[in-house]
Amino acid sequence: MRKAIKKFFIVTAVISALYLLVLWTEWLPLSSPAGKKAVAILSAPLPPIAENENAFSETWLFPYDIPEADKAKVMAADIGKFSKNDGSSGYASSAEGKYPKFEDTENLLCKPKTENCLDKARANLDKYHKLFSEHEKLSAKAIALTEFGISRTQFAPDLSTPLANYGPVGSWQLSTAAYWHVQGRKIEAIDLTCRAAGSWRSLAVNSDGLIEQMVGLAFYANASRLFAELLNENPGDLELPSSCAKAYLPVELEKFPICHSMQMEYRLMQRVSASIKTGEVAGDGLTAAKWSDKIAGLWFNKRASDEKFALPLAAECSDDKEILEALNEPVEGVWNGLSLSELAFNPVGGILAAISSPNYGDYRKRMRNLSLTQEAMQAVLTRRSTMAAQAGVDEISSGNKNVRFNKEANAFEVDLYRSPSETQLLSLPLSSSKPASKPAE
Repeated sequence: MRKAIKKFFIVTAVISALYLLVLWTEWLPLSSPAGKKAVAILSAPLPPIAENENAFSETWLFPYDIPEADKAKVMAADIGKFSKNDGSSGYASSAEGKYPKFEDTENLLCKPKTENCLDKARANLDKYHKLFSEHEKLSAKAIALTEFGISRTQFAPDLSTPLANYGPVGSWQLSTAAYWHVQGRKIEAIDLTCRAAGSWRSLAVNSDGLIEQMVGLAFYANASRLFAELLNENPGDLELPSSCAKAYLPVELEKFPICHSMQMEYRLMQRVSASIKTGEVAGDGLTAAKWSDKIAGLWFNKRASDEKFALPLAAECSDDKEILEALNEPVEGVWNGLSLSELAFNPVGGILAAISSPNYGDYRKRMRNLSLTQEAMQAVLTRRSTMAAQAGVDEISSGNKNVRFNKEANAFEVDLYRSPSETQLLSLPLSSSKPASKPAE
């Protein structure tokens, strides 16, 4: 009996040692060809961006009145601050408290998604006079940012990585345009609006972050709405600046318009998975690992988890057959889609990958909003530039199946994608004035 018990403990010890060895070496679950390909695709280096072409630092520091000679120093301090990621940095720039900062305490800047910028400018004209006369530097910075078409964060990717001040920049640009128009500087207002639209359009197509792309899409639609409202208050024969033709040329999205964003997402996930493996907590900085976190990290296979995280992201970068087949395989497993190997050797990673990998194809569908916005504006411009403007209202047609004419609102409308079950209406008012000249080339 004693020999049997001794053998049992020996066998148990050997099996336990082998099990811990497999956990330690991360040998199981085994890699798949599709997983290896996905990791290789997402690990490819991003194309370099010249510092003077990247809008991030100027947008990040936008609200602060920082002398030009100090900007590089402040930006370097902020990059260092967030790279430490010690949980104490918060989200503010190191410029906070050291340099004057604009804050819209009176809620004067237009929120174009919910407000009519022209109406707001007229209703607050005296306040707008004061606002823009006191903050000429901000106006200059906002206008200068219309020359940028790409933004890539300079901070280390993490769940707590802050975003630049894209919203204030966009609101300042369109509020300035509305103010100029109300003042009578109509061509300048239209030109600024179109330059802003072109910049946000480029941001949506070229940037390397999903949030930046979604912001670009939103402000392209916002600028388009203001542009249509400006047209509606001007003669139909007004010759438009060349910036308008440029902003509304047909959109030709690349086959994989969000691939670089997927690569950035993968870098973020690697950062998170590394913190899990060491038992740290990713989020608002990393907290020191507890013994329980360390133990949980044993059941997190970083290599296998990274591969599983990578598959849906890589599908936005490649038509590789093995990757697509791996994603389309029926979900089968002994529990919640996890295989026996995952349950035994990577339960933490398997569960996290299953619940934290959203449908990234949803972002690709949102990118369609770029061409939908452009098509709606083209309908407005075409209507103004042809003799069809003399026809009865019932005869008005956009000539595009995605764009409809709302007779009651006298506006072209298009439904922008938000989710599989929700859309957002973009309505562009149509002027009833006489035909206009085409935008200057």
